[in-house]
Amino acid sequence: MAPTPDYSGIAKAASGGELWAAHASTAKELEKLLPEAVAAVMGGKSAVLDAHLEGPEGKYKGGA
Repeated sequence: MAPTPDYSGIAKAASGGELWAAHASTAKELEKLLPEAVAAVMGGKSAVLDAHLEGPEGKYKGGA
């Protein structure tokens, strides 16, 4: 689909805000967010990290 839906935002909304969710568009963002996602899971929370690293064409362009 283009543009790509905000899957992490949808998951967070569906959980009533009870999970960690973020979106990474670059490798640098992924490098920062992946440890946060792991920490959330290690803390007993579910996590959804939506990563689209091929560039912004047709991709979700919102904030995390």
